[in-house]
Amino acid sequence: MSRRVSATEARVHFGRLLRAVQEDGDTIVVERGGRAVAVILPIAAYESMKNADQTEGWQVQIAALHALWEREMGKRQLPDAVEMLRQGRDERGDQLAETLRR
Repeated sequence: MSRRVSATEARVHFGRLLRAVQEDGDTIVVERGGRAVAVILPIAAYESMKNADQTEGWQVQIAALHALWEREMGKRQLPDAVEMLRQGRDERGDQLAETLRR
């Protein structure tokens, strides 16, 4: 349930409002001069919103990486990961063999 209270009422009855939020899951909109300025909500709702923000941030970062990739690489495909690993191992093996020959 959501309800609206004035800032003065929130200050005077803060403990009661916190109990309503904690025990009943209420969401309280605090108003000043008839305009909403703050919200008191259950911590679970806050954590859910916070996690949603992080997920969106992750999606924005991925989109930025995709845009960077397109700018840098154009339409070229990523190299085959298995082949890249094989080449890296071969190079390391060659370096090790060269070191052991010395």
